[in-house]
Amino acid sequence: MRNQVFRTVTMIGVLIILSAVSARAQGGAGFRVTVPFDFIVSAKTFPAGEYIVTRSTRGSAEGLRIQARDGKNGAYVMTMPVAARDIQSQTKAVFRRYDNQYFLSQVWISGRATGREMVKPDRQRSLEHELARRSKAETIALVGRPN
Repeated sequence: MRNQVFRTVTMIGVLIILSAVSARAQGGAGFRVTVPFDFIVSAKTFPAGEYIVTRSTRGSAEGLRIQARDGKNGAYVMTMPVAARDIQSQTKAVFRRYDNQYFLSQVWISGRATGREMVKPDRQRSLEHELARRSKAETIALVGRPN
């Protein structure tokens, strides 16, 4: 009887530890990316610099936390899942450039075929639409480093 209780308690402990490790692996510790230009995300302009990007949830909504390394600028951004044809070989932040304005568009984590795409507020969507009429869009991907 005592052995059975011990085994049960041990098994529960192992399951709790494995669940915590799995949750951390799925959420990830985020990544750092150096952005050499000012950029817009969620209708907010961020200055060029080093940023930490981490996955975050608020209630049932998934998003990303983007925080300047110096702590001065940051935002929580709503996202939606996006799929790629292949598993990504690099962690990266993808930007769309129109003229001299850059918009954070997607975030990809190496080893996965899914990423996160920014949900754009109406103001940002209309600005991008206007800029797209005047100039051709260019995609820029910046490789991230472990946080």
